[in-house]
Amino acid sequence: MAIFAEKGLLIPLDDVVDKLGRDDIYEIKLKTCTFAGKIYCIPMMFEITWLHVRMDLVAKANAEAYLPPKSFEDLYILAKMLNNTEPGVYGIGWTYGLNGFDTWWMFQHVWAYFGGGMLASRSSDGVIMDKPPYRDALKKAFDYVKRFLDEKLTPPDSTEWVDVSNNLAYIQGRVAMTLNPLSIYYALLNEKPDLAAKTKLFLPPVSVDLGDESVFIFKTTKYPELAKDLVYYIFKDKDDYRVGFSESGALYGLPIFKSQVQKISEAWKKGRWPALGEDPAAAIEKIKYHETAAFPLGERTAPSELFREGFIWNEMIQRVVIRGENPDKIIDEYAARFKDEVKRTYGS
Repeated sequence: MAIFAEKGLLIPLDDVVDKLGRDDIYEIKLKTCTFAGKIYCIPMMFEITWLHVRMDLVAKANAEAYLPPKSFEDLYILAKMLNNTEPGVYGIGWTYGLNGFDTWWMFQHVWAYFGGGMLASRSSDGVIMDKPPYRDALKKAFDYVKRFLDEKLTPPDSTEWVDVSNNLAYIQGRVAMTLNPLSIYYALLNEKPDLAAKTKLFLPPVSVDLGDESVFIFKTTKYPELAKDLVYYIFKDKDDYRVGFSESGALYGLPIFKSQVQKISEAWKKGRWPALGEDPAAAIEKIKYHETAAFPLGERTAPSELFREGFIWNEMIQRVVIRGENPDKIIDEYAARFKDEVKRTYGS
């Protein structure tokens, strides 16, 4: 969306947002669709990261006190406690592969948790990843994820994993827990109900929204008002959107509307979706970051989208965590590359 909006290819949708009820849409979702003060897309959903956990192994390791994890240190301790609780089952499945988005957004949780940031404004001066205290935060994130590999808490082939790999590792019983949207749990319900019954889901200490699918309209459309009517039509029956889109997918995608999330919250409190260890409404309130948005700016930008889509952040992670290159050198190199892209995009 950012690449198209920043090139002036999209029609603003503020009037559609107002018809749907601006106050009923979560602010973080509107911000990810904003450029130069205008809204250029309607997000389809929240796609929340959940920590999928084998509760039978948690009970066996007497590790209940670490759920939900209040810090990433708690998560690390939990991974150590669960590691080989059942022979051959690793404590956690953490993705480090070059060619997959999971490597990026898993790392993003930790980078943000330690107080890191990449971009504070749409200018090269706004690149902050190499400036204190952001540099130290990024180094702490490198050190943290490296521990899982060095201490053999994650499968050794996780250095080559793609997006589906951690899903399969959990489904096949190779790992005791992993981070992922609800697609793992949804697969368990259909394929391995016995493992689904042993699984519970919790929020990680930092919550990231992966819901980057959005509806937008190109200026080249012959009928812009009809196109806007279609976008409005998709979302106007909010109850139908909640039931047909969100609930039918076992809450893989949570609604963008506060009113509909509240209805889901009320049903959860009455016992529906018992595998969710936390109230979905409270889960959304904890979200501070979006997968494709530059942080702490909070808006999608062409450079941050490019570095994600091109697996450039993955390359940075691999060079420090897997190849063992000097983190300060790597931070300087990738900050310079990011500044060049920001300057090329915004002219300063």
